[in-house]
Amino acid sequence: MMKKVYTLILLLACIPLWAMAQDADNLEDAAPDTAALSESLPSGLGRYELRVEEFTHLNVVDGINVEYHCSNDSAGLVTFTTTRDIASNLLFGTNGKGKLTVEKAFHPEGEMQQGLPVVHVYSRFLTEVTNAGDSLVRVHSPKPTPKFKASLIGNGKLSVRGLDCGKVEGAIKTGNGTLTLSGECREAVLGNTGVGVIIADSLKAQKAVCKFFGNGTTGVWAIDELIVKGMLPGKLYYKDTPQKIRNYSVGVKLIPMPSDEDIQYQ
Repeated sequence: MMKKVYTLILLLACIPLWAMAQDADNLEDAAPDTAALSESLPSGLGRYELRVEEFTHLNVVDGINVEYHCSNDSAGLVTFTTTRDIASNLLFGTNGKGKLTVEKAFHPEGEMQQGLPVVHVYSRFLTEVTNAGDSLVRVHSPKPTPKFKASLIGNGKLSVRGLDCGKVEGAIKTGNGTLTLSGECREAVLGNTGVGVIIADSLKAQKAVCKFFGNGTTGVWAIDELIVKGMLPGKLYYKDTPQKIRNYSVGVKLIPMPSDEDIQYQ
């Protein structure tokens, strides 16, 4: 079984940017400067930067806010600003198969809840993102891809904007979170389990399949065909009028979305 590789941001291994600039080629072996932190930051804070393996799947757990950026020049880069105590408890693990997991080290209950940084991660290409915590994860304009998968687990938020792909799979698997998708695709498959909200009325799809396994709400924009499946009293708001609507659901309420106003999802 392939061994999972973790980069633990320890006090003796995590290098503030102002120190790294002096010896960027020796990142892994460099020791932190114990002098005062950058004068441009509040006392006690430092800007941290590290390199991880190239990844195409971003997995976030433990309630950490993450911003993903697509960049050829900065691929594999992770940056954030925080205290050394918090930095020493952040984990960035890669599994050798293109998956980066962002999480906290083991900590007593109630700790590592306040003052967490926004972590910025970069790669050349992204095909899948998962947020399994009560945090906000945002993906900014990923490159075109045949298939993109976005999954939300829990009560957090996941936003993927600027999609351009053949197929989009978006799912709220549990909880009361919010999944937001925008861009264009040939086919969108949206699965809503629980009581969360999927906002995909800015994702222009030729065909959309919406599945309900709870009381959640989904907004969709399908041009040619809209297929609805599932049970329980979920709500589906649909933008414009698809050429075909096939409703195989039981209990799901279909609601036309006015084109001249924003919908308040409930």
